[in-house]
Amino acid sequence: MPVLQPGATVWLPNPSSAASEPPFSLAEVLETPNDQLVRVKFTSGASCGTEKLAKMEDVNLANFKSSSESTERSEADNCNLLELSEATLLHNTLLRYDNDQIYTFTGQIVTSVNPCKPLPHLYSTESMQAARDRESARERRPHIFAVAETAYTNLRELQRNQSIVVTGISGAGKTEANKYLLRFLCWRVAAAADERGAATGGSDFNLPKMAQVVLKSNPVFESFGNATTVNNSNSSRFGKFTKLFFGEESITGASISTYLLEKSRLAVQQAGEANFHIFYQMLLGLDAQTLSALQLTNAPSSFAFLDNKAMPDRATLNDADEFKTTDTAMRELDLRPDEVYRLLAGLLHLGNVRFDVRHADDVDRAAKVSNASAHSLAAAESLLGISMLGRALTSHSVQAGGGRKSFHEVSHTPELATRSRDALAKRVYERLFGWLVRKMNGAVSVPSSEAPAGVSGPPSPARSLASTEALGEDEQWIGLLDIFGFEIFAENSLEQLLINLANEKLQRFFLDAIFRHEQALYVAEEIEWVEVAVPDNEAIMAAIEQRPHGLLSILDEQCRLGERGSDEALCLQLNQKNALCMTHVANLDQKGRSRFNIHTHFSLNHFVAPVEYTAAAFLEKNRDTLYLELANALTGSESALVQSLFPPAEGGATTAAVRVKGSGKSYASVSTVFTDSLSQLLNELGSTDAGFVRCIKPNQGLVPGDADGRMVLQQLRSCGMLQAVKMIRSMFPSRIPYDDIASRLLPPLKDESLDALPPRAFCESVCGAYDVDFAEYRLGKTRIFFKAGSAVALNKLCRAPMAGDEGVATAVVLRVKLKLYQRECNVVEMLHGWMARAMARKGGKKGGFARRASLGSVTSLGVVIPEVHAYRALRRAYVVWLVRERAATRMQKAVRGRLRRCAYEEERRCAVAIQRAARGTVAKRAYEKVRASSTAMQAASRRMFARRALVRAIAAATAIAAAARRRATLVRYARCLRAVRTIQHAWRQHRYFRTAALLQSVMRRFPLRMRFSRWHARGRPALVRAQAILRGRAPRETHLLMVAAARQVQATWRMVRIQRLQRTLVASALQLQIGLYALKFPQKTGASTAAHEPHWRYVWLSPDMKHMCWARVDMDKVGAAMAKRKQAKKAEKLRPFPTEAPAKSIPMSAISAIADGAKTGILKKMEGRQERNGTIAVGPFGNKSLELHEECCFSIISATRHLDLMAQTTAERDAFMAALQAILVHASISDTAKELSHGARQRRATPGFKPAHSSGLQERIDRLGLQINTLEDTQAEAKAELSALRQSSARTPVTSPVRFSQNGRAAAQPPKAIVEPAAAPRRGGKGGANQHTWLSQKLARSASGRNMLGVNKS
Repeated sequence: MPVLQPGATVWLPNPSSAASEPPFSLAEVLETPNDQLVRVKFTSGASCGTEKLAKMEDVNLANFKSSSESTERSEADNCNLLELSEATLLHNTLLRYDNDQIYTFTGQIVTSVNPCKPLPHLYSTESMQAARDRESARERRPHIFAVAETAYTNLRELQRNQSIVVTGISGAGKTEANKYLLRFLCWRVAAAADERGAATGGSDFNLPKMAQVVLKSNPVFESFGNATTVNNSNSSRFGKFTKLFFGEESITGASISTYLLEKSRLAVQQAGEANFHIFYQMLLGLDAQTLSALQLTNAPSSFAFLDNKAMPDRATLNDADEFKTTDTAMRELDLRPDEVYRLLAGLLHLGNVRFDVRHADDVDRAAKVSNASAHSLAAAESLLGISMLGRALTSHSVQAGGGRKSFHEVSHTPELATRSRDALAKRVYERLFGWLVRKMNGAVSVPSSEAPAGVSGPPSPARSLASTEALGEDEQWIGLLDIFGFEIFAENSLEQLLINLANEKLQRFFLDAIFRHEQALYVAEEIEWVEVAVPDNEAIMAAIEQRPHGLLSILDEQCRLGERGSDEALCLQLNQKNALCMTHVANLDQKGRSRFNIHTHFSLNHFVAPVEYTAAAFLEKNRDTLYLELANALTGSESALVQSLFPPAEGGATTAAVRVKGSGKSYASVSTVFTDSLSQLLNELGSTDAGFVRCIKPNQGLVPGDADGRMVLQQLRSCGMLQAVKMIRSMFPSRIPYDDIASRLLPPLKDESLDALPPRAFCESVCGAYDVDFAEYRLGKTRIFFKAGSAVALNKLCRAPMAGDEGVATAVVLRVKLKLYQRECNVVEMLHGWMARAMARKGGKKGGFARRASLGSVTSLGVVIPEVHAYRALRRAYVVWLVRERAATRMQKAVRGRLRRCAYEEERRCAVAIQRAARGTVAKRAYEKVRASSTAMQAASRRMFARRALVRAIAAATAIAAAARRRATLVRYARCLRAVRTIQHAWRQHRYFRTAALLQSVMRRFPLRMRFSRWHARGRPALVRAQAILRGRAPRETHLLMVAAARQVQATWRMVRIQRLQRTLVASALQLQIGLYALKFPQKTGASTAAHEPHWRYVWLSPDMKHMCWARVDMDKVGAAMAKRKQAKKAEKLRPFPTEAPAKSIPMSAISAIADGAKTGILKKMEGRQERNGTIAVGPFGNKSLELHEECCFSIISATRHLDLMAQTTAERDAFMAALQAILVHASISDTAKELSHGARQRRATPGFKPAHSSGLQERIDRLGLQINTLEDTQAEAKAELSALRQSSARTPVTSPVRFSQNGRAAAQPPKAIVEPAAAPRRGGKGGANQHTWLSQKLARSASGRNMLGVNKS
C-alpha cells in the first residue's frame, strides 16, 4: 500500500456516472486520518473543488515528473510506468492518443487506438525504413510496423513460423491494421532483396510480382466481404487468415483462408446498416451502357436488397473510386469481372421478385410471382442463366412416406417463397465469394489450395498444418489473422453468436499465450512465479460448446429433429438447461421478467459485455439447406460462371442433403463447420510464435480526436492489458533456448574446454562474461529468460552474424571474455575454499554453501553469481585506485586542475557578458511589453469613444428611418382606407340592386296571385250555393245544382291549368322559333362520321309550328349580320340569319307520333337520361350514337331522320329540349269545360227548350252555364292567341357578337347564344287580342327578370 503524503496527486473513480465524464478524476491528497481512509480534493472533472473521504484501496498515485509539474508522463511502453493502475494505464493511452501517438507497447504487445482519420505520415516508406532500422539497433518505438519487423526478423533468424493476431471489437481498426501489416511485409521482402531501393527512402521500390498480387487481393476482399454496420463503416463480415510463404529472397506464395461469411446480410440488413460494398460500387462505377445492358439503375433504392429504410450515408466511402480500384484488381487477377457483375445484377433483380397468393379463397395460400415482379423475374433468369425459376421458387418436391421413392409437388406460401428466394441468393453469393478466394489462391501460386474453411464451395482437398509443412523446410510463413470483432446489435442472431464465439476463443488464446503458457513454462523451467489474477472466460465457452446442454449442442439437436424442431423450443431449452442462460433468467427482477421473453430470447455474459440473442431463424441459418428444385436449377444454368460455382456433380449431393432433412441423421451444420475450422485455425496459431496487436475503438461514433474514456477502459479491462502489464513487469518475457545459443556461438570459438561445457553452463558463462545483472535474467532448465529491454549485450550477441570478418572479431572477443570469467570464477572458488578452511581452524560453523546459495543462483562451477560480480567490482575498484595513486596521475591531476581553472575563469567572464546582455534584452522586452500595453489601452479607449459615437449616430439614423417609415405607413393606410370605403360603397350598391331585383320578382308574381284569388272567389260562392241548394231543395234540384256546381268548380280549376299550359306553350313556342346553333359531327370518330366534316347548323320551329327546320350556316356571315342587326329595328331583328344550304325539316306530327306511340309515360320517354359513362341516350331526344360522348349532345329522331347535334352549352340543350317536349305533350287541349260549353250551346240552340223545374232553379242553372260559357270563351281566346302566334312572323334568336381570329375568320367555338324574347305589345283591353297582348307582355317581363326556361341570365 503506497504512503500518501499531503499534496500528492492521485487518481480516484469519478463520482459522476455520466457518459460524458471520464471514469477517473485527478485529486490532491489533503490528509490521511488513518491507514484505511484518505481525505482528498478533486482537481478535475465535474466534482472539481469538492472534498471527499475516500478509501485507501480506491486511491492510485499519478505519474508526474515532479511535484511542481502539472503534466503527466507519456510512456511509449506501459511497462515503464512508475505507478501502474487502471487509471494510469488509461490516461497514458489517452494522452498518447491526443498527440496522434496511437500505438503503445505493453511488453511485446502493441495497443492500437483507432485514430478515425488518415495519418499518412505513420505509414509512409520512410516510416517502414525507420522501423527496420530501429529493430536492427534494438530501439523500441511502438508501431505496428515494429510487430511485423519482429515477426520477419524472428522468421529469418530463428527459422520458426510466425503469426500476428489482430483483435478488438468491431470498429477498432483491425482491417486497416492488417492491410498495413501486409503492405510492410511485402515492402520488407522487396527492401531485403534490393537494398538500394530501400535506402532511397522513396515510394518507388520494386515489389516482387507475388507481393503485388497479394496486395491486389485486398480491394477485392474489401468490396465483396466488407459492409457498413452501426459500429463501423468498413466492417469485415468474414474472417481471413493469410499466410505469406517466404523463400530465401522473396515471397514464394500465399494462402488465404476465410471463415463464416455473413451471407444473411445480402437479403436483410438491420436499421442503419448496408449491404456488401460491391453492390453500391457497381451501381456508381459502371458506365451507362453496361448498366442498361444489365437492366440496372444508379439508385440503390430501386432494389429491395439495397433499399434499407435507415440506410447510412456512404459519401465518405467514395464508391465510384473504390470500384475502379476493385475492377482493376479483378482484371489483373483474371477474376472474370464482367461475368461477376452479370451475376451480381441477377441477384439484385432476384431480390425484387415478390409473391402473392394465387387464389384469394385458397386455404393453403399457394404462392405465385406477382405481376409487378414479372420483369424482375425475367431479368434474373436471363442474367443467371436459369429457366423456370418462378416455379422453383414457389414449389418443391416432397418424398412420399412409407419408404416409397415417389415425390409429389407442394406449393409454397408467399412467406416460404420469399425465404426460398433469399436462400437462393445467399447460396449463390456465398459460392461466388468462395470462388473468388480459390481464384486468388491460384493467382498467388499455392498448390492444392483448399476451399476456405467456413465457406461453402465445391469439395477440394483439405490443406492441414502437415500439408503446409510439406512445402519444404526452407519455406516458412507468417500468418496474418483479420477476423471479425466482437459485435452487439439491436437484434443478434446466429452470425453474431459465432462471431462472438470466435472472439472468445481468440481471447482464450491470448490469455493462454500471455498468462497460462507463461506460468506453465516458468514452473517447468523452475523459475519463481509471481501470482497474477487472470481473467477467465472458460464458463462462456463451456456454455456454448459443452455437451449436452451447450448452446451449439442443443441447436444441432433441434436441427436434427427436422420439422419437429423450432426456434421457440431451442430458446426454451436454453433458458431451462444452459447454465449461463439459467443464471441470467434467475437474476432478473420482476420488471426484467416482464420484459424478457424466454420463448424468443436468451442471454449470454461474454467477456466484453452481456449479449441478448434473438432465436428467430437460428435453425434455418444453421441448416443452410436448399430445395432440390433450386439446386437443380443452379446446376443446370446456362451461365459459365454459375456452372463453375455449381458443377453438375453436386446435384446428387444436394439431393441427398435435401432428402435427409428431418430424418434424424446428422449432417454438417454451419456451426459445426465453423467450430471445426476455428479449432484448426487455433492449432495453427499455437504452432507459431504469435505477436499480438490489440485494437481499441475510441468512441461509438468513430469521431476523430474524441476518446470515450469509459469505452476505452472497458476494452482495456476485457482484453486483459492491466494483468499483462503487471505480469510482464514482474517476469521475463524474452527467452532464448540454450541449444540455440550454444549451436550459434560455440562452433566459431573452436575451444575444447568451452565445447565440453553443457549448454546451460555455457549460457551462464556468457552472461557472466558480459557482466549481465542477475536481476535482469534467469536461467531455466532449457532456456534463458530476461526482461524486455534488458540484457542488451546478450541480445546483440545472440543476433550478431558469426560469419565473415565481423563474426571472427565477435568470436575472439567472446573467447577472451569467457576465459577471463572462468579465471574470476576460479579465484572466487579459491577464496571460498581459503575462507572455509580458516573458519574450520577457528571452529566456525559449517553450512556456508547453503548460506551462499541463498544469495543467488549457484553456477555449475560451484560459485554464486553475485559473488563473482562482487569480486569483479572489487578488482576493478582496486585497479582504479592504483591508477589514481600513481605519481604521474597526481601530476596529470595538477595540470588538469590548472587548465580547468583557466577555463573556468574564461567561462565565467563569458557567462557574465552573456548574463549582462540577457538582462538588457529582458529589460528591453519588458519595456516593449509595457509600451505595447499602453498603446493597446489607448487604442481601446479611442475605440470605446468611437463606438459610443457610432451607437448614438446609429440611434439617430434609426429614429429618422422609423419616422420616415411611419409617415409612409400612414400614407399607405389612408390609401387602403379609401379603397376599403370604395369597396364597401360598391358592395352596398350591389346589395341594393339585389334587393331591387328580388322586389321586382315578387311584384311580377303578385298579379298571378291576384288572379288565383279571383278564381278562388268565383268557385267558392258556387260551392256555398251548391251546399245551400243541397240542404234546402228537393233531391232533384239539389242534384242538378250539385252537378252544375261541380262542373263549375272543375271548369274553374281546369281553366287555371289551361292558363298555366297556355303560358308554357307560349314560352316554348317562342323558344323554338328563336332556334338554336348546334355543331354537327363534333369529332371524327366512328364509322358514321368518317366521311363528314364538322359544321354548324341552325335549328328552329316553323312559323306555323308544324315543322322542325334546320339548315347549315356560315358563322362568318352570321357574325356580320349580327353586327348590322344591332342598329336595325326590332322587326328586322326577327328575320332569320343567312344559311349556306336550303332548309330541311321534320314534321312535328312524325315526332309527335313517335312520342305518343310509346307505351310508358310521355315525360319519361321524352327526357334524356344520363348514363354512367357520361352519354345522354334513352328517349327520342337521347343520343343514340356511340361516338358522341359530350354532355351537350342531343338527338332528334323521326321515322326517317336521325339528327345528332351538339349544343354550345348544356343549358341551351336543356332549354331547347324542354320547349320541344312541352309542344309535343300539350299540343291538343281537351278539357271537361269543353263538354259543358257544348251542352249549354245545344240547350240554347234547341227551339222550345224549357227547363223541367221552377224558373228560379233554371235561372241559377243558366247563370252557371253562362259562367261556363265565359270560361269556354276564355279557352277559345287562348286557342286563338296560340293560332296567332303560329301565324305570326318567324322569331329568330339574337346572339352575342361572334369573336373573330386574326385572319378574319370566325373562331372554332362560336360564342354562347343569349336568348332574348320578342318585344311584347302594349297591354290593351280585356278580351281577344287584348288578352293575347297582356299574355305576351307577361311573358316578356318574366323573361327579362327571370329566365323561365331555367337558364340563369346573370
